[in-house]
Amino acid sequence: MNIFTQLILIKNNTSNQFKDKTSEISSLKYVNNLIEITYINSNRTYKYSPLKVKEFKEPKQVDLNQKIILVSRFPIYFAIK
Repeated sequence: MNIFTQLILIKNNTSNQFKDKTSEISSLKYVNNLIEITYINSNRTYKYSPLKVKEFKEPKQVDLNQKIILVSRFPIYFAIK
């Protein structure tokens, strides 16, 4: 998947947190109320409930000049996009 045009977050069963898996996914399909995801490294397809996957398309670029990005209340200094 193209990390500049799409963002795919998958919920981790252990932590219950969503994690960015965009760069690890080769395809994503909606089939019979499930989401089928094929990973690049394994070529295996996994089926997920739509509650466990968040897909964002066509993100907007934000000019980071004169802005501060905080992650968990800590500043990130080397963000490019």
